[in-house]
Amino acid sequence: SSICRQQSPSSRIEEAAGEIAAQVAADFKCKCTLVQWEAGRNRLSVFIGAREEADEGGDEGEIVGIEKCEAVSRKIGEVLDDPGSPCSDLFPAAGYTLEVSTEGLGSTLKTDRDFISFRGFDVEVRTEQEFKNATKWLGRLVKR
Repeated sequence: SSICRQQSPSSRIEEAAGEIAAQVAADFKCKCTLVQWEAGRNRLSVFIGAREEADEGGDEGEIVGIEKCEAVSRKIGEVLDDPGSPCSDLFPAAGYTLEVSTEGLGSTLKTDRDFISFRGFDVEVRTEQEFKNATKWLGRLVKR
């Protein structure tokens, strides 16, 4: 489409790979939260939620571990490398590196979903104003 032709190569890769990553992640009961293309390094980074999606009963999903990231990565790689993939002509001839990981270190929790996803994780909380002689607190996230 003409819209795709007007986008930068990085934007086209992120959009096309993002659609594939979202579908693959959903197949593994996960949510794709971000796709980033680093052209200078030929690296595609896919971030998925730290927990599986909640089941129909509303129970929070399991924590996503390295095994799940590996499985999602393998499947995304298979789809992206398929000659019939909408991404097949977007990647450089030299190839690319695919990284799949969970959101986490350094992420700022903003939404209710973020707080639910990271419940039970160790967190660092920083305050602008000092409270009880400190501006940085370490602990385990219990609730928002």
